[in-house]
This record gives sequence, structure tokens and C-alpha cells, in this order.
Amino acid sequence: MGVPQGAPKPDNLGVVLPNIARIRDYWLDGDHHDDTDREMAQRIELCGPHVPYLVRAQRALVRRQVGFLVEQGVTQFLDLGSGLPTGDYVHQVATAADPASRVVYVDIDPSIEADSLELIAGGGEHGVRGGGLPRRARRARPPRRERRTGLLAAVRGADDRTAAARARR
Repeated sequence: MGVPQGAPKPDNLGVVLPNIARIRDYWLDGDHHDDTDREMAQRIELCGPHVPYLVRAQRALVRRQVGFLVEQGVTQFLDLGSGLPTGDYVHQVATAADPASRVVYVDIDPSIEADSLELIAGGGEHGVRGGGLPRRARRARPPRRERRTGLLAAVRGADDRTAAARARR
């Protein structure tokens, strides 16, 4: 595996690489990004000016899905490949609809864990787990209560060569 997103470059420990979770935070008008993330976001926008819109549309879709699932009685959510839970995301939508809702965010990138914990602080019984999708997904036990798993962001970020194989596991 290469250098994790947001990790210092091995040859120059003072330089931090842009991070896709923080770039998405920038496009969602969050405040958990830095200059390198903003610069990369602007470069991406030059090639794909529609990308920030798609990020916001995907986030709006997830909010609608969570709202619908809570209406159906689902109160526990496991969001795999979540990135930063910023901008009125799963835990906020679920808790607003049902204060007993619980959300666990899982992402492979350990550099965003502290910011994710800060973003969910004080909002109910929610958690953040590092370690990534494949290992966590394989250890999952059958639920005792009905749950839904959010894979939209995880599939979006998957390597094309291995996405199908991982989805079958």
C-alpha cells in the first residue's frame, strides 16, 4: 500500500498530501481542510467543473436515504468509506429524525479520524472507526436489529480492478 491520504510524504516530512475527504469537505463548505486540499480541489475543478456539484448531489442523496430509512424504523447505521462526516450528514439527519439513532463511520484513512470525532461530538451515540472497508466488512457479525449499510462513498472510491472482487466478499 502507498502513502495514506493526508500523510506526510516520506521524502519530506514537512509536506502534507491533499486528502480526498478534506477536498470533499471544501466542496461541502466545511472547515476541515487546508491550503493543499483547496489547491487540489481547484485543480480538479479545472478538469471537471461538475465534480463539486456531484459531491453535493451525492451528499443530498445520502441525507434523503437516511431520512427514509429512519421513517421505516432503521436506527442503526454503519457508513463505510465515509470520509469526514461534515455538512448535515448521516448522524445529524438520523438523530434529528429519531434521537435514539446510532451511526458508526468507518474510513481507511487514519488522518481524518480526529476531525471526524470532533464533528460528531455531542450529537448522540455515534462513533468513528479507522481501519478501512475490507478488514472491517469481513469482521461484521449478523445484526441483532435491522441495519442498513451505506456503501455509496466506499464504492465511489474503490479501485476499479478490485471493486468487484471486494463487493463479492
